[in-house]
Amino acid sequence: MGKKGGSRTLKRLVAPKTWRIPRKVSKWIVKPSPGPHPMVLSIPLLVVLRDVLKLYSTAREAKKVIKAGRVLVDGKPRRDYKFPVGLMDTLSIPDEELYLRCVPYKANPIYFITIPRSEINLKICQVIKKFNVKSGRFQVTLHDGRNMIIDSVLPPHSISIGDSLLITVPEQEVKAHIKAEAGNLAMIFLGDRAGVKGVIHRIIPQPYSVPLVELRADGATMYARKDRIMVVGAEKPLIKVEP
Repeated sequence: MGKKGGSRTLKRLVAPKTWRIPRKVSKWIVKPSPGPHPMVLSIPLLVVLRDVLKLYSTAREAKKVIKAGRVLVDGKPRRDYKFPVGLMDTLSIPDEELYLRCVPYKANPIYFITIPRSEINLKICQVIKKFNVKSGRFQVTLHDGRNMIIDSVLPPHSISIGDSLLITVPEQEVKAHIKAEAGNLAMIFLGDRAGVKGVIHRIIPQPYSVPLVELRADGATMYARKDRIMVVGAEKPLIKVEP
C-alpha cells in the first residue's frame, strides 16, 4: 500500500527561510503540527524556546517544560512541542516572568519582542473571511484560524475582509475594530519590508489580482499587496508591535 500524507520530518537546510535558525549544526529540525498559521509564518514552540530564545540548550529540557504546561500561547497552556507560534501570538512563561509577542521586524516575519504583562491577553487579528451562519447570525474567520460570532458585538455590515480586531485571549472578547481604510496605520508582515509601518493613503484595485495598498511613512511612499499588510491602529498601534 502506498504512503499517505506528507512527510513527518523536516531538514534544517530546507526549513522556511523565515526561520532564523542555524542550518548546519544538525540534520533535522522539528516540523510544526497542523495549526492556526502556515509554516512560512510560524515556528514550532520547541524551536522558539531552544533555537530562537535560547532558554534551553537541549530539546529534552524544552519538552519537559512544555509538557508540564508551563508555557502559554495566547493565554492557553500548550503541551504540544510542535505547536506553531505565529503572527501576533503572545507567548508567556510565568515561572520566568517572560512575556513575548511574535511580530514582523526588519524583514523577519517571525521576531519575538518583550511586552508588558498588561498586554499578554491582548491580540490584533485580521479578518480573512466573513459569512452568515444558521439563524441569520454573522461569523468572521481571523488570520489565526479563530471563528467568531460577532453580530451581537458589531454591526455585520461594518466589518470588511482585511479589517483588524483587537481581542482578548483566550476569552475572544472584541475590544476594538480597526478598518482597512485610508488614514489608518498598517504594518507589512511578509516580504523584504516585513515590519515596516505606514499610513494607508489609498487602496488600488488590480484586475485579476490582489489590490495594492499605497503606504506613506517618513515622507516615503511604498506599495504592498493587501494580503501582506495588517492594520494595527489609527494614529499609533493599539498594542506594542516593535521592540
